[in-house]
Amino acid sequence: MKFNVKESLIFLVCFNFSFLFSVNIESSVNIESLVEL
Repeated sequence: MKFNVKESLIFLVCFNFSFLFSVNIESSVNIESLVEL
């Protein structure tokens, strides 16, 4: 199995984007719940 740097970098970038996206969704939901209060 050959280690492909380009593919691993693409995977890391996609993983980071999905992680940041999920965190942004959680924070926006928390802000909305605070505004309702």
